[in-house]
Amino acid sequence: MANKTPYEVRLELLHMSKDYLEQMRNIQLEFARTGFERSVELGKATADEWSKYMPNQFSIDDIMKHATALYSFVNKKD
Repeated sequence: MANKTPYEVRLELLHMSKDYLEQMRNIQLEFARTGFERSVELGKATADEWSKYMPNQFSIDDIMKHATALYSFVNKKD
């Protein structure tokens, strides 16, 4: 991140945070889908119950919180 303005650093951290949260949600979604399909096969769930298994979508606030955590790491002076 050398020679970048503070705004460029913040923008990059926002992109990194969004990408990270998207990857985590995709992992959770795949895990939920696999578990749900297995439950349906075993007769323990029906297609109407998918909403119970579906992971929550992240919000802009979630992106900001994650970016803030990354930014605090960048500012750490130790």
